[in-house]
Amino acid sequence: MNSKHYLIINVLLALSLTACTLPKAPVSPEMKRINNQQEELVEIKETQGKLLASNEKLMAQVSEWKKSEANVHRLVAIEEELNLLIQQLNTITKEAEKAPAVSKSNANETRSASQAQPKYMLQLASLNNMYNVNKTWSELKAQQPALLQDLPAYSQQVEVNGKTYYRLKVGQFSSKSQAQQVCRQLTQEKVSCLLAPYSGSAL
Repeated sequence: MNSKHYLIINVLLALSLTACTLPKAPVSPEMKRINNQQEELVEIKETQGKLLASNEKLMAQVSEWKKSEANVHRLVAIEEELNLLIQQLNTITKEAEKAPAVSKSNANETRSASQAQPKYMLQLASLNNMYNVNKTWSELKAQQPALLQDLPAYSQQVEVNGKTYYRLKVGQFSSKSQAQQVCRQLTQEKVSCLLAPYSGSAL
């Protein structure tokens, strides 16, 4: 290798060493701003993704509530109705206990008259207007004609906690056992019913 080659090699080595020792160029403020904006954009996208997932979860919960809302309101109405019916039945029982005793000579006549007089009905529904009362009665008769076709239907307007309800009632039963027997038959056919005092207006 001649001296010319040595010279070229030394020059190249010197240049490479010089390049390694040169200080890095400082990052400009504009570049820093761009980098910061990019980092903020990444954080914003991550936050948006989390918010979107949270919103979807919330919407799913709202959808589930809407599905069950009607059932919840119906259960609340039924509970209010049950409490009112219990109060009415308790009142009937107390009045019967306070009634004066009858003599044996009049017992048979009194028993015959009470048997002929209806005391109980079956409540099938509690609705928010008369249109729904008539509609529900037509639907129930179509579903269970054998059990309901021959039973007279009645409606009764009541106020429960400031709300107006219209009860759909059927039957004219002189004894509790008769009413309970029919109610059991209806329950077996998936028709809900409650024992109720005889009252209301004919449909």
